[in-house]
Amino acid sequence: MKIYDALNGQMRLVGGCVRDFLLGKKPSDIDISTPFVPDIVKHKLEKSGIRVCPVAPRYGVMSATICGERFEITTLRRETYDTGKEVITFITDYAEDARRRDFTINALSMDRDTVYDYFDGQVDLKNKRVCFIGEPMVRLREDALRILRYLRFWSVYGDDKPDSDILALFSMFRDGLGKISYGRRRKEFDKILMSSRVIPVLDLMKQSGLLPYVTTDGDISCLKSFLINHPTASLSERRLHFGHYLQTERNKK
Repeated sequence: MKIYDALNGQMRLVGGCVRDFLLGKKPSDIDISTPFVPDIVKHKLEKSGIRVCPVAPRYGVMSATICGERFEITTLRRETYDTGKEVITFITDYAEDARRRDFTINALSMDRDTVYDYFDGQVDLKNKRVCFIGEPMVRLREDALRILRYLRFWSVYGDDKPDSDILALFSMFRDGLGKISYGRRRKEFDKILMSSRVIPVLDLMKQSGLLPYVTTDGDISCLKSFLINHPTASLSERRLHFGHYLQTERNKK
């Protein structure tokens, strides 16, 4: 509410916290979108006594901290790939911002009174479907990291089996993962490791030839045996029993 007041109500909750709300779960984090550009966000928050710092300025992502709790605030944006490179443009249209997001269940947003759903994400959430916004082939070509994001979302929100047509596309775009920064790959993979269906996801990754893009010697059987007796194991414990991550770019040098 402090952020809401500081931004004059020009904000919505987005992403995972909206899904959690619809599923009756307590959100693990709160992400916010706003039409205000980063400089204005910073000015308004600091004027209200809220500590704020940039996270990813190019993408309009700021971080606000209140009573030790962190809130991510992102300016609405458009992403285009016409030249083969990602071009970021700040916008003021929530619907257009939703269109750039990868999955229907990730494009949900809400304000104090309304849940906004431009792509039937609530239907997909209810039916445990992970569906791309637009053509999956186009979205994977834009950003190969969506391979890992699809598997991560399926592990949390999907039904018994992921879409076989989507899985068939992974071999076409997996080499693109090698061009993604180590940090982005690791962030997604860490979330996969903490999923309740981590073993089925790792099996799918092995079948699709994806494991070499996140680990040098991942041992699924070792992690599986460990989790049988330690289902609530921490991320560090799961990492230890799975194998070695790829070296960072710094270590490679």
